[in-house]
Amino acid sequence: MERPNRNPQEKGLQNQARRHNLPGQDAAQRTLKKSEGAGSLGQLASALTNSRPASDINARVAVHIAHRWQSKTPATLTPTDIHELRQDWTRDLAHPTLYAYNKALRRFLAYVDTHHATHHASHVPRMPQPQPRKKTCTDKDFANILAHSPTWLRIFLQLCRTLGLRHNEATTLKPTALNEDTATLIFDRKNWGTSDLPLTDELLCAIRFCKTQNPDAPILQTLGAPSTTKAIYDAFQRAIKTAGTDPTLHIHDLRRTAATRLYTQTRDLRIVQQFLGHRQLSATFAYLAPLPKSELAQAITNAAPADLYTMKPTTEVKQ
Repeated sequence: MERPNRNPQEKGLQNQARRHNLPGQDAAQRTLKKSEGAGSLGQLASALTNSRPASDINARVAVHIAHRWQSKTPATLTPTDIHELRQDWTRDLAHPTLYAYNKALRRFLAYVDTHHATHHASHVPRMPQPQPRKKTCTDKDFANILAHSPTWLRIFLQLCRTLGLRHNEATTLKPTALNEDTATLIFDRKNWGTSDLPLTDELLCAIRFCKTQNPDAPILQTLGAPSTTKAIYDAFQRAIKTAGTDPTLHIHDLRRTAATRLYTQTRDLRIVQQFLGHRQLSATFAYLAPLPKSELAQAITNAAPADLYTMKPTTEVKQ
């Protein structure tokens, strides 16, 4: 029996759908076809969120879509709706996060366009990929900040700079992650694998104390930290201002500082990758701060051939 020839135009549409398909979207679409919310962008986004971890960028954008466009359908969504959502993101998010959100939104709408014959993705402008931030925190500045920080903030900042934890990892870390036999923290990372990180004496004492108080509660919560990200960031900014250090320093710069220091000591990207919990080595490479000019000049000097400095250009350079 001969295989029927497929229409080239039909084949092109199927390939386009496959290109924009994300894991979990087909199942979400099938679920919606059986429900009263079929066609609702909010319902589709919610169904998509259920199949992904909360840390996934597509799931985080889906939460925004479900909240903002709960009653919208592909047919009723307008370019103004998309513009207003992006304007709110532009006001509230850092540029690298905005870039990731914008890309996820475009991907989601491209999927909607493929299945509903709309053209919404074209209203999401493409953004140039932001350059990685390169700022780090010196030992002197960090010591000054710690000296002007309450106990919970001291522990939080040391988790970020000593262990290289992300903001969310540090705020949700619980005493149950402590391994008493090895005095290390064992916990799942945001996107990939687990980490087993050694602790300083101060961090070990703080976590043991929290374990005696409430082992199931986050460490920072037991120590009296505020519950919102903004309140934590505001406390960090107050400590910076009181200490008289660089006002442009961000909390995430502490994680970059930890990674850069570890690479400087080991010169092994694989170790830094596992330390940071990165899935891809390219992410680790882009994360490191550049070498200081003095260190770069010394490295070039050490790598140059020994006879380079004994050559006499006027007599030994080939004419």
